[in-house]
Amino acid sequence: MRLPVYGMTHPITRIQFWFKDRGLTVLVLLLCLGMFVLEPLADLGYITRGTSGLVTTMVVIVGLLAMPRTPLLNVTLMLLGGVLIGVEWWRYSEPSARSIATHGAMSILFLLLLGGSIMLHVFAHGPVNAHRIQGAVAAYVILAVIFAHAYAMIDAIVPDAFSINAAPAGESTIGSRALYFSLVTLTSLGYGDITPVHPVAQSLATFEALVGVLYPVLLIGRLVSLELRHTYKMRE
Repeated sequence: MRLPVYGMTHPITRIQFWFKDRGLTVLVLLLCLGMFVLEPLADLGYITRGTSGLVTTMVVIVGLLAMPRTPLLNVTLMLLGGVLIGVEWWRYSEPSARSIATHGAMSILFLLLLGGSIMLHVFAHGPVNAHRIQGAVAAYVILAVIFAHAYAMIDAIVPDAFSINAAPAGESTIGSRALYFSLVTLTSLGYGDITPVHPVAQSLATFEALVGVLYPVLLIGRLVSLELRHTYKMRE
């Protein structure tokens, strides 16, 4: 007999609830911690870059634990996650165009699979609870991180792909500001202090802005549809 996930006291059921629903909450908190707290502190020199690498390691671990138990997907994510952790520390210990590009490619591949798995979990049948909404937020943040890695890769390969206004002395590339540029592009804010000038960078920024506009609309429509369907079935 199949045990329901909610309302059970069986230890295995409690573990599934934690890693599949509350795990999404932990994941979004870790992502926000790394993006909005540790990255600025690292840029200011108050903490080392290794601290951000530690958060990335935690994101990989929690992300793997929060995913549905699909054997092939789990094995793929575990392998990519292990490689990504190693490349993350290599990038911080030996920063170069090669390490940045390799780290970006591995991060994009891993985050695409992780974000897709999260959305499958968010859109699964059942009530739309707070943890699923937080999972949707996590997927949105992951989108910003994916594009940030793509910008960093372009910047490493083509140093003049972005024009930076009022940049600090000696800073001519986007560097650690890729995440900032990705977020303001995804939300269609665009302060204009960083401008893509290379055709590939411009195309990517345009695509991200389009995704940022469509994502909330499609997400809200889908979640409302799931909740209405669940309510209708409960009344039958």
